[in-house]
Amino acid sequence: MRIEDVIVSIVEAMLPKFSDTKTVLVMSFDLRIYRKDNHKSQPVLRMVNLMFHRPDNFTKALWNVSKEWKSYQQFTDWHVKSDHEFGWRNDGVGRPFLRLSHELMKEISPKAEGCPDIEASIRFHGGPKLIKLKTWKLDWDKKIFSVEYAQTKPT
Repeated sequence: MRIEDVIVSIVEAMLPKFSDTKTVLVMSFDLRIYRKDNHKSQPVLRMVNLMFHRPDNFTKALWNVSKEWKSYQQFTDWHVKSDHEFGWRNDGVGRPFLRLSHELMKEISPKAEGCPDIEASIRFHGGPKLIKLKTWKLDWDKKIFSVEYAQTKPT
């Protein structure tokens, strides 16, 4: 099963269409690219934070990628990869993961075509979480979804 299939299933199960406008789903992953023949070598690593917003029939797929671990809470501006009824699955999840993987493969082997000697590993960093927003704003020109997180009470 491909990672995008897992993510889509989680989004559809946890955040149905027409969800509350101030509720989003966040997921964090670490993506590692390394040579198959040398697992002890240092992998190229990226932390991928995804946010999904589904207040109507469309789904916004929002991304932030960093070289070191950053919680979703450290991001107030999210890059809009997709806002479609169905296309978000490919445009917002599948293709961005593929593009990012190819970029990281080039860091290991710049001249590689298809990279048969390179392997990818992706793992959840914590579990998916439904998060309440205090406010949000979508800037279509810049393709930025800006958020202010609702304050949570300590447990």
